[in-house]
Amino acid sequence: KGNHKIRAKKETADEIGVLSEAFNSMAATIVLHTENLDELVQDRTQVLTDLNYQILSKNRELGSMNEQLEETNVKLHRLATTDMLTGLYNRAEFVRVLEASMNAVRLGDDQNFSLLFIDLDNFKYINDNFSHEIGDFILQEVATIFRASTRDGDMVARYGGDEFVVLLKPGFYDLAKKIAERIHTKILEKDGYCKEISKKLA
Repeated sequence: KGNHKIRAKKETADEIGVLSEAFNSMAATIVLHTENLDELVQDRTQVLTDLNYQILSKNRELGSMNEQLEETNVKLHRLATTDMLTGLYNRAEFVRVLEASMNAVRLGDDQNFSLLFIDLDNFKYINDNFSHEIGDFILQEVATIFRASTRDGDMVARYGGDEFVVLLKPGFYDLAKKIAERIHTKILEKDGYCKEISKKLA
């Protein structure tokens, strides 16, 4: 029943006495092994606890490192695909998406798309007469108009200098014309950004 304190009484020196001695010796050995086993279990439990703590700590460190790595990858992707001045997509990313879109249409895996190619009138005059800082400001303002005039799924990119492209997916003719007219109207409403340029120069 697990009671290791019981001992046999040795009352004779015959076979019963020898059996009693053997029983008592066996009981003492069991007690010794049981105590050692308890200590061993405690030691092993402590080792496992320590290892679990170390593993959890390492997992936290790895989790933190993975988060930092993901953030770094996001930043690198943004740098590789974004025009730093306007925040729009850059030319390289636009070309990549355009080629993928053309291949998808050829294979019949995607809907048609439309492409708007836009450049700013008299932009060289603004740069030459008011400084490149004012020119950069105009580009940023125009980029804001492009974002506000297109849909979430459309791609707006700075192609180079004062040239911009808008990839509309899906983008049938009537829709493309409507968006182009919306952009044109909003830019005309700014009247050459005269008020904004005056404030910048003041």
